[in-house]
Amino acid sequence: MPRFSIITPVYNPPRYAFEACVGSVLSQSNGDWEWCLSNDASPDEWVSRRLAELQSRDSRIRVVNRLANGGIVAASNDAISIAQGDFLVLLDNDDELHPDALRLVVETLDNEPNTDYLYSDEDKLTPDGTRFDTFAKPVWSPERLLAQNYTSHLSVLRRTLVDAVGRFRKWIRRVTGLRPGSAGGGEGATYRPRPPCCTTGVHCQPLRHQVQQPSHTRSLPH
Repeated sequence: MPRFSIITPVYNPPRYAFEACVGSVLSQSNGDWEWCLSNDASPDEWVSRRLAELQSRDSRIRVVNRLANGGIVAASNDAISIAQGDFLVLLDNDDELHPDALRLVVETLDNEPNTDYLYSDEDKLTPDGTRFDTFAKPVWSPERLLAQNYTSHLSVLRRTLVDAVGRFRKWIRRVTGLRPGSAGGGEGATYRPRPPCCTTGVHCQPLRHQVQQPSHTRSLPH
């Protein structure tokens, strides 16, 4: 079994951004991973064709094809349902991993083997790949998490913990003047569901560790 299951819900990403995402996964210096992608009924035909191609070329890549669009939480849960790794690595379909992202995560987990949840610093990418807006995150703060889902990218969670709490659930933030799914409101504002250890009685041991911004979040024009 792989140590890491990379979880990626897919819905009509810009093709150039998705290909950059693919390249960032395939170029990982640590190869102990599988990639579980859930196609959330993307209407663009190239998406399903490309996913099938990737799956046929690399046995570590596994694809779930949803019959109807269910949103990012449902698609993520479908990807998790086929995951076999010890840890889930959450990756957007238009983001990129640093080439050493998983290697650096391994170093942290090897030093702190009881860790159930790990999150890192992050930065953003412009459409042309320029990095900006580095976010050096604070140490673990359940109080801050109630107001801001600051952990986000890169998040790595022990799979048994996620399964124990019933996987991810929608958390709808209502903001006046914003429609569900728009930036700042609705399910789209909560892509990274709150860590399950913060919303249930299940015990986990989270750890924050800076690993050189291993996750690059792409900022796309609206």
